[in-house]
Amino acid sequence: MRTKKKPPSWLQILNLPSVHLSDIEFQGLVDRAIVPPFPGRVEYQGSTWPAISSENIPLHPGELVQIVGRDNLTLLVTPVAKSNLTKHLNFPESN
Repeated sequence: MRTKKKPPSWLQILNLPSVHLSDIEFQGLVDRAIVPPFPGRVEYQGSTWPAISSENIPLHPGELVQIVGRDNLTLLVTPVAKSNLTKHLNFPESN
């Protein structure tokens, strides 16, 4: 019995690198301050969502956050380290 060979993917046919989800796809911006134990709001994929801090620290509007979980409609977020932000945006780190 012959085993059926899996056809190549489009990435293989076009000789393109594999695409993996990066952390940046799970980042958002604080829209309304998150002051534990109270939720705030985070803008993510064009909508704002209720969010709480996973580290029990206040997060201020404009801060970049990593989405680390979800409880129903509430996002669980943690701040993105400043060094990670500069790497993603290709800015040199200031001293």
